[in-house]
This record gives sequence, structure tokens and C-alpha cells, in this order.
Amino acid sequence: LIALADVPASYVWDFAELRCTLLVEIHGAAVDDAELESLRSLAASPLQEARAIRLKAAVLILRGKFEEAIEGALWGLHCLGICVPRRPSKSEIDEGYKNMRTALATLSLENISSYPRLQDKAIVVAMDLLATLQASFFSDDNLKFLHVAKIVELSAIHGVSEATCYGLAWCGVAIASEYGDYHTALAMAEAAVALSHETSFQGYRTSALVALDQVS
Repeated sequence: LIALADVPASYVWDFAELRCTLLVEIHGAAVDDAELESLRSLAASPLQEARAIRLKAAVLILRGKFEEAIEGALWGLHCLGICVPRRPSKSEIDEGYKNMRTALATLSLENISSYPRLQDKAIVVAMDLLATLQASFFSDDNLKFLHVAKIVELSAIHGVSEATCYGLAWCGVAIASEYGDYHTALAMAEAAVALSHETSFQGYRTSALVALDQVS
């Protein structure tokens, strides 16, 4: 790969991110941590730092270091001004549930595929970081509900993205398990699968299908 020293200064960050992304694609969990830390050190804005953290958190999940991935993703969200508690209280869960129900009414699950697409680059990164919190399903706390509820909430406010497919589907699983709302859970999972059939939203299709199977 081309060395950063050979890249014009105005393109260093973008090239470094592309370089790290390719290295992760090639080496997976065995990627050199120095490359990832170098990318983060080059960050010149909160958004760039969050993007670097997003990549590092994905690698940590590949390594099975779920708690480290969670902590990293939460810090990345903090960089973007989105605060999600590591161990949400009951009141925070209740608030998240209320916001999620309001978001569902806005999204109109029957017509989810025609909902406006997410355009804000910072929120795209935030949604990806929230999806990284799927690692919380390996822990016994309320984060596994709150993070998917937050994806649904942000989707209603800013538009749907690929991560919406994951958030909708697994929020459905969560409310079926925690609230016994199987009708809504099924509608959410079906909407997630329908949305995943969009050309650019295929990354979470398998995940959405697994969620649909769980609530069917």
C-alpha cells in the first residue's frame, strides 16, 4: 500500500482511513493495532475520531473483546454528542422505550422503504457505532435494548440507513422479550427485512432475517 508520506496533506486523513479499512478487510482481527492507533492520532475533528473508533470497535468484535468494543463505541458516540449510558437505569430504559414508540409512529413501518434516507455523515457514523453495540447482547444489562431503541429513534429523526435494518429488527426482538409485544415485534422485523432489500441496505439482511425468525 502507498505510504502516507506520499499523499497530499489535504487527503491524508481520507487516505489513512481507506488504508486502515483495506488492512482490516485483508487481515481481519490480526490487523496491526499500530495502524488503527495511527489513524486515530491523525483525527482533526470529533467526527474523524468517531470514524476511527468505529473501525477499531469492529476489529475488537472480531477478536471477541466485546466489553472493549462497547466502551470504544460509547466513547465514539460521545464524540458525536450522543450519550448512551453503559448500564442504563430503569428510568433511562422507560424513556428510551417511549421515544422508540414515538419513532415507530413517525416511520410508518408499512411504508418504511419509502422513508427519507439518512444524509448527515455524523449520524451515519453514530448509527454504525450503535450497531457495533450488538456486542451488548453478550452482557446481562439493559444496553442491549437501549442501543437498538436509539437506532429506531435516530432513524425517525434523521432518515433510514443500513443500520436501521439491524436496529428495527433487534429492537423488535427486545420488545417481544421484555414487553411481550409480539405484534409490534413482528411488524418491526418484517419492516427491517423489507428495508434490507433496498440495493444499498444489504449488509444487515441476514441479521434482520434471524431476528424475524425469532419473533415469528
